[in-house]
Amino acid sequence: MKIQFSFLFLSAFLMLIITGCDDDDGDNVSPIDDAAYLIQVETQSPDGDRLVYMVVLPSLDSAINLDNAIEFSGSARLRTYDEKVYIYDSETMEVLKLEFNENDELVETDKFSMAGTGATFFNGTDAIVSNTGAAVVLGSIGKLVFWSPENMEITAILDLVDDLGLPETASGLTMYYGGTDASGRAFFSVGTTDFTGFVNHPGARVMIVDPDNQTAEIVEDLSLSQGTSGNLDDDGDYYFVGDAFFTLGRYAIPPFDTDFSINRINAGTNSFDPDFQLLGTDLNDNGYEEIRHLSISGDRFVAGVIEASTDSIATWGFDVFSNAQIQLYAGSTSDWKGTKLSGQGNFQFLFSALEVDGDFYFATTDINARDADDFAGLYKVEGTNLVKVNETVGFIRQVYRIR
Repeated sequence: MKIQFSFLFLSAFLMLIITGCDDDDGDNVSPIDDAAYLIQVETQSPDGDRLVYMVVLPSLDSAINLDNAIEFSGSARLRTYDEKVYIYDSETMEVLKLEFNENDELVETDKFSMAGTGATFFNGTDAIVSNTGAAVVLGSIGKLVFWSPENMEITAILDLVDDLGLPETASGLTMYYGGTDASGRAFFSVGTTDFTGFVNHPGARVMIVDPDNQTAEIVEDLSLSQGTSGNLDDDGDYYFVGDAFFTLGRYAIPPFDTDFSINRINAGTNSFDPDFQLLGTDLNDNGYEEIRHLSISGDRFVAGVIEASTDSIATWGFDVFSNAQIQLYAGSTSDWKGTKLSGQGNFQFLFSALEVDGDFYFATTDINARDADDFAGLYKVEGTNLVKVNETVGFIRQVYRIR
């Protein structure tokens, strides 16, 4: 099936039409301006059935309409690069490429299968750094797979344990993509756990991947706290966020022997800066030590912290998902002091963040917003306020700019 997205004008208002069809023929459309964004929305039924929707928006402030969105069952992930969209479809284990045609329609132009690797699920951990260099982590088989967006084929495979040295007992592996620097190095935060014995693997780990040269290395410091998120700033410095909330996948297992902190890998290096460390208490005025997220743009930052004390986190155990609430603080990197943003809800997750022309946007959910009858939204930081610009059922997992 060919996938096609198109835009057209109606009564002088820009309306979004997203269609699925069996061929390349599409309606005549008017061209859109340069901005286009792709949003991934997911809903989950009481029986656990999950639906994934791909929605194209002309701006992030536009209304989200799922009526004509492209729909996937199961789990799918997406990535954008060079005005192209790549969809990792776990149901078929295929990677699909979508491009704009001459009518400004986004259509499927190519695909290939990764089923031959033996993996049955895409984890959503990947990076595309050039038209010839891309990498995706297949956690279920413990592999890092390099592939070519141009030729749509696998080019090399590394083993996460044998080749890269991750703990062999890492039955719980969580990775998040934190950005690509000017040299084409992609940064992934790494959280590892042995769920068989519920053992916490100490130490901060970051996987630095060079898809163009098909190489990767693990940077680790066992004296630092684990974590599963990170962010590159405009200068190429990578900030690793040590936390307990997702460190152990779905479980927070006490005790925690190290302080939850933000640590930095300076641009062009492959080790943590021993002279830089921020605790959660440095970023806000309420004494919360658990950091969940950090976004940096220029000299501004927005941090997500858990609204609970460290002792409370240690006693949550299996209830960590139902109890944790994330609140956002914004401030300047000159002193790393944040002010709590007004207008926040009972946020449980920060799935995606995007900086557009100096503005921060966050895809968040209220507690239990995974259900189809609940709402999530896209929020914009305006000064010391958090403003909801749109909403949708389910939750928003990913937000990307296509062009």
